[in-house]
Order: sequence, then C-alpha cells, then structure tokens
Amino acid sequence: MAAQRNRREREVECTTVRLSPMRVLAVDHRGPYPTIGEGFKRLGALVGENRIDVSGSKWLAIFLDDPETVPAEDLRSLACVTVPEGLETPAGVPGVSIIVIPGGVYATGRHTGSYSGLPGAWNDLCGRWIPGNGLKPAAGMCFEIYVKGCDEVGDPGQCITDLYEPVESSE
Repeated sequence: MAAQRNRREREVECTTVRLSPMRVLAVDHRGPYPTIGEGFKRLGALVGENRIDVSGSKWLAIFLDDPETVPAEDLRSLACVTVPEGLETPAGVPGVSIIVIPGGVYATGRHTGSYSGLPGAWNDLCGRWIPGNGLKPAAGMCFEIYVKGCDEVGDPGQCITDLYEPVESSE
C-alpha cells in the first residue's frame, strides 16, 4: 500500500493549455540541468545591477537539449525572467539576450516538491501523459516556471514548479 501511495504522490496532474508568447531576459547556462541555479545567480545579479523591475515577473528555465542524448556537461539551458516590451538587453554582458518563447499549445504539469523530483515529473508528463493522450512533442521550447521557488519556501517539499512542453496531435 505504501508503494502505491508514493507512486500516486509522484504523479503529475497534467493538462493542455494555450499560451501567449512570453518575452524573457535570458542568461546562457551550460552543464547538467540541476546546476541551472548558477545561471539564476547570474541573472539575479544582472537584474539588480541594472535596476530591472521584475516585480510580478515569472522566473523560468528553458531546456534546449535532450538529456538522454546529450552529455550532461554539454547540456544547454537558459535562466530567464519575463520582461516587458521595450526593455533592451543590457549592453556589454556576454551570454545574455532577450528572447520570445512562442505561444501555442503546451502540455503542462504541476510538480510540488523538491527540485530533485523534477526528472520524474518530466518523465510523467512526456513519457506517460503526452503519448497517452494522443499528443506528441512539437517544435519549440520546453521550460519550467517556478511558481514557488525553494528560496521562497522554508521546506523544499513545498516548492511548486509548472512544466511546459509544446505539443501537437499525433494523428
């Protein structure tokens, strides 16, 4: 019974949503995906040094490579924060850009718990839910939005992360 309960607690509730494009300030990061925190430290410093108002913004990570096929040290990702139209990329800072995450249909799932559970949550979303619902990954960017980051909650088990994978019908 305990094993069944633990499995159910790990599963991610999934659905599809239509998103509008999101404009983000992005900092390049290379290396294992769990080390994206280094990119967020650089991004936080950049935001502070340039007095960029990010109140009400979303903090997210974009993952550009498949960790099943790319060596961990070569994985590319972006630490990001949403920004308004008109904000320019700070001058003279390498590895920083403004990009637009395309709008469209995304499969999404909410993970509650520590970041160590995110690989399992992605497996639930991409390996089980998407194909089980007649969908397949579409061209685009997969990303995580940190609804309640570990820096906001005292207990890592209370972190809330929303996962997004662009999808289309598999038919």
